[in-house]
Order: sequence, then structure tokens, then C-alpha cells
Amino acid sequence: MAKKLNIFEAPLAGISLVEAGAGTGKTYNIASLYIRVILEKRLMPANILVLTFTNAATAELKSRLRQRIKDSIEAFQSGNSDDGFLSELTSRFDSSSIPILKKALYEFDEAEISTIHGFCQQLIRENALTFNISPQFEVLSDDSTLLQDEIDKFWRDFFHPSDSEFRKSIQLFVADEGLTPDKFRDYIQAKIKKNYSVLIPEAIETDELEIHFEEVREAFMRIKKVFDSEKAHLNSLYKSGTMNGNKYRATFPDYIKDFSQWLSSEIVPLKPFDKIHLFSGSSKEWVNKGNTAPNFDFVELVNEYLETVEPFKQLSTSVIRSAIQSVIKNYELEKARLGVLTYDDLLQKVAELVLDQDSDVRGILRAKYPVALIDEFQDTDPIQYSIFKSVYSKSESTALFMIGDPKQAIYSFRGADIHTYIRAKEDAHSDQVYLLEDNYRSNPDMIQAVNKLFSKEKNIFQMEEIEFNPVNFPGSRDPVKAFLFKDSENIPPLQFLSLSPESNLVQDIREAVSESVAAEVAELLSGNYQIDGERVNSSDIAILVDNHSEATEMQRSLLDAGVKSILRSRNSVYKSNESKELYLILSAIAELTFEDHIRAALSTEAIGFTAGEILRVLEDESKWSGIYAHFQKLNKLWRSKGFSVMIEELRHVFSVEKNLAAYENAERRITNVQHIIELLRKADAEYQFAPSALLRYFRNKQSDSSSENDEELVRLESDDDLVQIATIHASKGLEYPIVFCPFLWKGIKTTDEKPFSFYDSGVTYLDLGTEEAKRKEHRFKKIKDDLAEEIRLSYVALTRSKSACFVHFVNGSGSEFSSLSALAEGEKLVQQRLKDKLFNTPGIYKKLHPKESFRLNESINSLYNKDVISIRDGRIKTGRVELFKKKDQPIPPVQIFSRKDLSKFPVITSFSALSGKLTESESTLDEYAFDYDEINESEITSKSVEVLSRFTLPKGAHTGTLLHTIFEEVEFDNPESFSPVVEQQLQRLGFEARWQQTVEKLIEDTVTHNLIDDFQLSGLNFKDYLVEMEFHFPVKNTSGQSLLDSIRNQVAIGSHSSVCGYMKGFIDLIFNHRDKYFILDYKSNYLGDTQEDYAPERLKQEIEHSNYDLQYHIYTLALHRFLGQNVEDYSYEKHFGGVIYLFLRGVNTDKKGSGVFFDKPDLKVIEELNSKMGAS
Repeated sequence: MAKKLNIFEAPLAGISLVEAGAGTGKTYNIASLYIRVILEKRLMPANILVLTFTNAATAELKSRLRQRIKDSIEAFQSGNSDDGFLSELTSRFDSSSIPILKKALYEFDEAEISTIHGFCQQLIRENALTFNISPQFEVLSDDSTLLQDEIDKFWRDFFHPSDSEFRKSIQLFVADEGLTPDKFRDYIQAKIKKNYSVLIPEAIETDELEIHFEEVREAFMRIKKVFDSEKAHLNSLYKSGTMNGNKYRATFPDYIKDFSQWLSSEIVPLKPFDKIHLFSGSSKEWVNKGNTAPNFDFVELVNEYLETVEPFKQLSTSVIRSAIQSVIKNYELEKARLGVLTYDDLLQKVAELVLDQDSDVRGILRAKYPVALIDEFQDTDPIQYSIFKSVYSKSESTALFMIGDPKQAIYSFRGADIHTYIRAKEDAHSDQVYLLEDNYRSNPDMIQAVNKLFSKEKNIFQMEEIEFNPVNFPGSRDPVKAFLFKDSENIPPLQFLSLSPESNLVQDIREAVSESVAAEVAELLSGNYQIDGERVNSSDIAILVDNHSEATEMQRSLLDAGVKSILRSRNSVYKSNESKELYLILSAIAELTFEDHIRAALSTEAIGFTAGEILRVLEDESKWSGIYAHFQKLNKLWRSKGFSVMIEELRHVFSVEKNLAAYENAERRITNVQHIIELLRKADAEYQFAPSALLRYFRNKQSDSSSENDEELVRLESDDDLVQIATIHASKGLEYPIVFCPFLWKGIKTTDEKPFSFYDSGVTYLDLGTEEAKRKEHRFKKIKDDLAEEIRLSYVALTRSKSACFVHFVNGSGSEFSSLSALAEGEKLVQQRLKDKLFNTPGIYKKLHPKESFRLNESINSLYNKDVISIRDGRIKTGRVELFKKKDQPIPPVQIFSRKDLSKFPVITSFSALSGKLTESESTLDEYAFDYDEINESEITSKSVEVLSRFTLPKGAHTGTLLHTIFEEVEFDNPESFSPVVEQQLQRLGFEARWQQTVEKLIEDTVTHNLIDDFQLSGLNFKDYLVEMEFHFPVKNTSGQSLLDSIRNQVAIGSHSSVCGYMKGFIDLIFNHRDKYFILDYKSNYLGDTQEDYAPERLKQEIEHSNYDLQYHIYTLALHRFLGQNVEDYSYEKHFGGVIYLFLRGVNTDKKGSGVFFDKPDLKVIEELNSKMGAS
């Protein structure tokens, strides 16, 4: 029976287990126990082993433990403390503790605080000879390439041409079974991930099956010989109408053809034709009652074939087992040859030596670490636990504390094993199993609501060893602070929100739920809700989802409601949509023979061609040739200069970041693309991949569901005050004032999958493909474990909130198999449903469990408690300001569109789009016209640049993005802000650190440069300027050429495609100088390597060549319209100062006005543009 933990009374000897529920102060108690060990055992940090599971948790523990030592010293010195532990500490120990604690603080850098893998790595490195390993071994954080190489070798050997008929038949069987290298990898990785698992079923070795092969071959040849002569008779019988209609339907003639095709094989098939049952059995089954049974010789021969091929039913399992054993054996040999270990190897090596009875490693560890504290112990696996059990179980002079919460064991996909925790609980001394009973996270009502929900069923977590113990609100805390109020009304903290979507499709329901959550969030942010007297802010709210696709759906719905959000995920960036797009693009570059791949690449968001643009390219051979030439050059660069050079050219040519910036969630998209490119660069540099090999590596990463590499986790795109969207796994250990749980109603997966692992009677098995009846029993064990983990996931989600938690639910659509149903209706009922579904046909299941028997609504309604749990309808979709109800609307008539219609509708356009249309009548799209001399390959290769200067800064849009971002973030009047911003952006955008000084000098020169008269940007206070001002205004029928005709005072010639819709854009900088408003645009264009290349006449040529005069006239019109509406007595001549185009590479502080193009457009021209674009 577990008892409440008393830090000062718990024995510092033997094995203890501390169950720390959500919010109960686990880290606080670990830190307090750490202080007690230092003072009572007189141990220094180097001799107290503290282990956890992630690098982030390690860093937090180090920080908290160091701070706890400082707090303890201060408590002794001051003689008092508001902290309960410190107060008792100073009463139990005297001032002689101060020098001990100061010594511990002084030596804290030697503290043994790490991940379990980090600890094992250090142990092996310090005792390399004992482990019989070279001290210079390398830890391989990513072994996917090494493993794939061994799989490919096995595959090549397996399909090596052979003269053996038996071998050929096995090869045909494997192909027919759909066993590919990727499928083999799934099986092999499953075994590696749980290397302690037992493979089932047992299978005969492939070679042992050869004795049966001759019988199969003879049986097959006999069918082949007879069937051709009887096929015509069989067709006649079918046409006679006397055949059994229940068995032989209209498709039977097609099956006769398929059966003939199967028999035509030159290689003896070991896998029967999938409809062979129609050609076997008893002849009496062939015809309706009253008709004479046919006398076909081939029927009996088919029966003989099926009998002789019976032993080969195990062939698939035999081949898979052979692949697992062979690949893993060779994989281990190759790692040994290379002198590398994986993280799993570290554990395995330590476990093998520690468990060796002749080894003295156990004694060494006990002597060095008399006390060990293991955090998050519920995430251990059998290998990890065996190490610490072996070291500490038979010693009364040492202490092992295992701290964790089995209710939060949610990482089985990473190899964590809840049954290991249960075994550890049994191994702990019976009177040394403790509980933490006070919840320091949530308000009292929230605590009461969670207690009520998880106490409804006695065995809610499906294991007797995992109990739910209600927690308390600590009496020392203010109970009022964390409550959610609407105006002055206290809101019940746990709210169940019911939805009844019209559609039963899961995707439609998910969209409806996402829209409802967005409506609820918009309501919370309306200004009417407060926590602790402060209005609810976006950053107070978290939405917890299961996966990336749900997060994306949720983010889209929030954006539609005018709410910005940020994604926090434990998902790999390789699972993102940007990853799929980049793979498409790279495939197109690597495989030029597949032109459809190039068309697919053009349609991605990263390259950004619209449907209309793709159609125009495809219909014009010269335009298509220009595009194809770009891909040819990228292919050539990749093969000759490498991935890094090619990817920079790709970003430059197609303005990847710029394209992505036009979409919602632009930061997220750009961050993902840059992250993936960084990872691929690193892999390419390490392995020197050919293009095809890098693509295969990329694809493997996308399909790998078990990656634990922190480098690959999706990065946060912003630190702003935003609603947080997080996966439940990523939220573990975190807390939020308000939490939404939109998808707890989703049922668990019941589909069959190969392979899968399950637990039975103390053993973990890996099922490779047992026969159906056994497989269903095994699957049910797995499904029960899956449901138990889903309930634990729900516990994690429902215990993140301080003030309130909103839970959406729907009736049906799989929710009868959900963790929410288990909580509301009871896990036994949900288990029974799952069992009935698995072991019965859909029809029988519906009879056992008709729809009307499933009443999640009623079960949830029974939880109602007016103070702590409310049940209501969820809000419907919200507008950006007010809620609205859906109205019946007439269904618009069907309309058929042609290609010509693509240009009829209003569009959002920009300077880039208008400029791109100026020469559309020419043979190539101007933006993508190809010139092999435009960029010299040697210019792209950064290694060829010897002198670092603004002239040799890399060319292209990527550098433009860098400089624009820096100018957005620096403070013009604060030079100290330059260096950190430059360093941060160089790193973020993948530039080498060697450019720091060059870029910093460019920024400094630019802001201190005399632009007009004696004006410098450094003279601007942040109140005097605005960066990246967005504009958006309606445009009537006009074209880029028509506007340029007005600007350059030319006569319009010919017709040009016009645009109707909206003009949008961003102005780099607007500033106020001497009561006049100026526009400034930064240009990173490379015009040459000397100052003369940036002379005024050269700048003017570049302005016209790039149509920048069109750009700044559009900007001027946008500002003119804005000032006219917002400045009292506005006058263009009085209030508008002009336009500065600042060519950054041409700035020279010794030469006033260098690099500066200035113009103030004539008012008449602006008014004419205003008229042409639709006066506003």
C-alpha cells in the first residue's frame, strides 16, 4: 500500500518508488531529496546519480538542483524561509550545513546528471577496456543509412539470379507477397526497437522447405497440362446458366482468364491464385440443385496442389525471420568494423556487463554512486531497468529512488514499457512505495473535476497495479488565483462540449470540431474573460492534438477566426507537408526523364506556379523549354558541385522563401523548409551521397515512425503571444492556464498491421504473421494495451490546465472505441465492443451493438456537477469578431469552366505578378527565362570566394532575405543591437559565421550613410518609422504595361493581359523626416565588383531593367491613399517626401549618396495611376 512521501523520513537505503501524479511537484521533491542526500549522506554532486530521459529534462534538472542548493544556503544564512521543505531543513540541520552546501555548489559542475544513454556512454568510455571496446568509439545518432545498406545487401543477395527452380519460386513468392526493402525495414526496425521481444510464430527454415518443392512442382504442372483442354467446357458450363449463382457470379469469366494467366507462369508459384477456391473443392458445389455435376479433371488436381503447397504457408514468415536475423547480424558486424555504437547499443553493452556475475562493474557503480535518483521512471524499458536493478537490488548500503507516474506512460512507440514499471513497483521494498498527494498546478475545482472523472471506474487504467489516487489542493496556497471568470461569474473548470455534425466522415467531423474550438477560443479572447484579474491572452491557451495533420487543421481554423497560433510538436519535421513538397522537387531535379515530376514540382507552394501559369507553360514549348533548362542546370549542379550548391541555386531561381511567405502560417512553412535543408546538408556532408542515395535517405526518414532524434523535431517558428497548439506527447511536463482537448473522442485503431508487438504473461512478443485465429487473439491483447495507453494520454491531456479545460465530443464515428468513452462509460464496455468488432463480421457486430445502444452523451451528462463540470453544446464556427449562426443558402447552379475561365475572376496581385506579365507575349516567361551565363557555377560555389566583402556576399534571394530580416530587427539608433541580430540571422538562414563581420559592417555603414541631404537612418527613433507595412487595395482592369506607359510617358502599343482584383504588397520601410513621409526599399542586387558599378546612371538602368519604377509608383500610390485617409489636411506635395531605393552593395560612407536612387513621382502620374487602378 503506497503512502504519502515525507522527504525527511523516507529511508536512504534500498529500493524506493515514488508515484508522482500530474502537477504534484515531482521535480521539487527530487531537488529536496537531493539536498537531504548531500547533508545526511555527506555526498557531493559527483557521487549522486541523477538520470532522466531527454536532454531538455536533463538541462532543467541541472538548473533546478543548482538553484535548490543556493536556496538552501540562503535559508540557513537568513534563518527563515516561506518554503515548507527549507523551513524544516533548517530546523533539522544546523549552520554547519552551510560549508557542505557551498562545497556542493562549488563542485556542481561535476554533478552526475544526464540521460540514461548519456550515463551509459560515459561509463563505457571511462571503462573501455572492461567493455572490450575502443575508447575512440563513435556514437551514431542516426543509423538509418547503415541499416538500409544492410537491408539492400540482403535484398540484392536474395534476388541474385539463380539456376535453382526452388530459388526462383521463392523469389516469385516474395514478389507476390509484396515484400519490398521498405517492408523488410519495418520488420527489422520493430525488432531492433524492442530487441528483448520474442519473434512469433516459429517457422521452418527456408532451406528445409525444399524437400516439399518437387511435389508442388509436379502438382502444378499436372493442372497446367489439363486445364487448357477443359477451359472451353468450363466457359460453356458458365454460359448454360446451371452454375451455382451464390458462388459463381458475373465476374467468373474474368477469374477464368486470371487463373489461366496464373498457370502460364514459367516459374512454379508457391502462393496459390487468390480465387483458387472457385476452382477447387467438390464438383457438386459447382451447379445448382437438380443439375448434373461436371466432371472436370483439373478440380481434383487443384485440390492436390493445395495439399502439397500447405507447408509453404509459413514461407512468408520464414523469409522475414531470415531477413531479420541476417540483416541484424551483418548490421552488428558492420558497426563493430566501423567502431560505432547506437544509443540502444550503449544500453545493451552496459546491461550485458552488469548482469555478468563475474563482472565487478556493479561494485564500481555502487561505490561511485551510493544514491541514484531516476526521473520519469515510467518511460523505462526492460534493458534499462535490468541495469539499475542489478546494481542496487542486493545492497542495503545504497539507495535507488525511482520517480515517475505510470498514469503518464505514453511513449510505447519509443520502446517504453509500462509492464517494466509494474515489475519495478513489485521489486521495491513494500514499505517504500510512496505517493505525492498535493497538486500544485490546478485550482481546487479543476482538481476536484479530474478526481471525479478518473474515480468513476475502479480500474480505469485497466491494470490493477495502476491506481488513480485522488489528489488534494495544498492548504498553503491561495485557492482563488487560478480561477477563470467571465466578468464576475466563476466558470466551471471542466467543460464538455457536445457537437452533432451532419456528416459521419471523420475528416468532416474533425473540421467541424476545429471550427468549434476556434469559436470557443475567439470567445475567450473577446475581453470578457479573466484569470486572476487579468484578461485572457492568446498565450494563456493551449490546444492539444494527436498529430501534425490535426494541428494543421486546427491552425487553419484559428486563422479563419482571426487568431494566430504556434505549433509545438514532438513530431519529426520529415513528417511535415513541406517535407513532402521538397521531396517532390528534389525528385524532379534528380529524375529529369520524368517530366510529370517537374510539373508536380512547379505546383508546390515552394515554387508557387498557379494552375493558370502551369497551363500557359505547357501550351508554349519555348516556355516549357526554359523551365526544363532550369531543372537541367540544377541537376548538373547537384552532380558536379553537390547538394549545398544546388539547393542554394534552387532557392534563388524559384524564390522559395518568398513564395512561402505569401501563404498563411508562412513562418511555420519557411522554418520547416530551412530545417529540412539543414538536415539534408548535414547528412550529405557526412555520407557524400549521390542524388539518388540522398533521395532514398530522405524517403526513409519520411517513413520512419520511430525517430527519436531531437535534431529532427519540428522547431518553434515564433516566440510571440500566440495560442499554442501542441501534441499531447509534446505537452507532457508542461502546464497552461486554459487547455482544449478537441479529439479525445476519436476511437483507437483496430486495423490489422504487420508487424505488431503485444504483451502476455511477462513476455513481449513480436507477431510477424501468425495464422488468423491466433493473430486475432494477439491483436486483441495489443488493442487492449493501446486503449490503456490512450486513457493514459487522456490523463496527460486533462491534467495540463491550471484554470480550465474544454473537451469536445461527438456521438459515433468511432468514438465508441475511444478513451473518452472508457472514462465516461467504463473501460470494460469499450473493451467488449472492441473484442466483438475484432472477432465478428460487421453485420453481427451491429446486431450486438446497435447505434442506439451507444450513448456517450448520456454517460457524459451523468458527470455533471454545477460547480466543477459542465456539459453544453459547442459553439459553431465564428467570424473574426462576432459569432454567427449558419443560414440556409440556395445551392448555386453547376457551372462548367474551361481553361480560358481561369483568368476571368478577381485575383490578388502584386508588383512581382504585374512585372512578370509585362513580357508575357514573348516566347518565355520573363521570370523564368533561362540564361546559362546568368550565374556562373564558380560564382555560386562559396569556396571559390577568397575576399570577404559586400561585393562577394552570395548572390540571390537568400541574401536579400538575410539583409531585409536584419534591417527589420535592428534598432537604427542602437549600434549594440547589430551584432546579435546579424549572428542570429546568419545562423537561422544557414550562412557561414565568417560573414559576420562583413554583414555587420554593411549594416553599420548603411545606417550612418548620408542618404539625402545630411539625413541618416541612425537619426531615426523607432517611433519615427514603420517596417514591412502591408497594403491591400482593390484594382480594376489594368495591366503592368499600361501602368508603365503612364510612368515612363510612353504610348501604349498592342494589348496586354489585364488584372482585376486586389493589389497587395509590403513596403520595406516608411519613415518620417521633417514632417514628410518617405518610402525606402533595400536592394541587395549584385551589379558588379567595383564602386563604379553602382554609379547613379547604373542604378537608373537597373531600376528600369527590373521595372522597379513600377514597383515604387505602386508603393507611392498605396502610401498616398493611406496618408489621404489618416493625415489631417493631407497634401501630396507637403507631406510626401519621396522614394529611396538603397542598393546596399553600393553604399560607401566616404561618398555622399552612393548606392542611393531617389525619386519623387509627379503628382499627375500618381493621379493617373490612381484612376487606372480604380480610384479609392
